[in-house]
Amino acid sequence: VRDAMMPWGNAFTLSQSVVLDEEMLADVLVSGCSRIPVWKGNPNTVCGVLVVKGLILVDPKERMPLSDVGLHAPIIVSETTPLLTLFAVFQSARSHLAIVLPSDEEAGVARRLVAEGSEWPPELKCSGVVSIQDVFEELVQEDLRYEESDLKAAQVLANDSSVRARLQRLQA
Repeated sequence: VRDAMMPWGNAFTLSQSVVLDEEMLADVLVSGCSRIPVWKGNPNTVCGVLVVKGLILVDPKERMPLSDVGLHAPIIVSETTPLLTLFAVFQSARSHLAIVLPSDEEAGVARRLVAEGSEWPPELKCSGVVSIQDVFEELVQEDLRYEESDLKAAQVLANDSSVRARLQRLQA
């Protein structure tokens, strides 16, 4: 997993305490992520995964706290988890994003703390995140660049003032 993951510091994550207003929803859209790790307290205390398509009915005028949105339980693995094992976990859990910790022991502790709803100790740090697409690309040794160009086009559209104006009219 270590070779396929995105380092934690480069990952787009959200605090459970954010408010889903127009600016935050725009940031989520511009991130290009379909799944976003959500943390509580400190950025290494992952409490769930936000599936972005679940925000489609959120009205930014209501300023709903992210804590009111249903999160999916995170899959937590270690850097040494074999890619085929993680791929099977993704399939069986019907999930597409995993949180990566340095060792099997730390991943086990993190899974227990998430199940209990407890905050993680400061020494327990996330290494990164890995998606099912990252795993697939690493397994087949092929970069799926066409999706990256689609993502860039979506980001340009999301930042376009006329597109934003149309979205606001639709929400009115």
